[in-house]
Amino acid sequence: MAPPPAPTAGETLGWARNQLGGVGAKAFVAGRSSGEDQSPLRVLVLTQCGLSSAAVSFAADSWHRLSCVTELVLSSNALGPDGGLEVAKLLSDKKSHLETLELNQCDLGAEGVNAIASAAARCAALRQLHLGDNNVPASSVAPLCELITTKQGGFATLSLRNNPGMAENDGIRKLAAELARPETAVTSLNLSQCGVTPLDLTALLA
Repeated sequence: MAPPPAPTAGETLGWARNQLGGVGAKAFVAGRSSGEDQSPLRVLVLTQCGLSSAAVSFAADSWHRLSCVTELVLSSNALGPDGGLEVAKLLSDKKSHLETLELNQCDLGAEGVNAIASAAARCAALRQLHLGDNNVPASSVAPLCELITTKQGGFATLSLRNNPGMAENDGIRKLAAELARPETAVTSLNLSQCGVTPLDLTALLA
């Protein structure tokens, strides 16, 4: 699949640190659907915009209106586990062209991360996934391992930074074992502040 053209000014919207909330998100999606001469939106940045799971749910149900988006940044929004389930719907949409998804510091927890990992494995276009600062526990290592080994085309970037709970019960070493498989393709892996020990490091570098 050929990469999309580089975004122009009309193809990028950056609304970081604005309290849009659910009302603003709904108004935005409705506005995109009503304009006939708008440039296809490729990059949408909604960092720290007061979004909740309800706002993402509305976007998921209306994602066909934003199917040209290749980069979506939702970091620093209190989406919670329910929001993670709604994001998984975005990834499962057959019309989705998402290549980059940033969900750092969204309080996703185990349920949200597990749902996203399962959906991401089936999203052929996705190449960059950021799940830092989400209280990811050791119980999510198994779904993440499955994602790493089944993701068609692999990842250019997989960031799991600042999730120290993953290190419990040898979680990092289990992740390392999957990364060592010949069929695994992860060009850049971020495990900063994940409680990596010397033994974990040895396994990762093996």
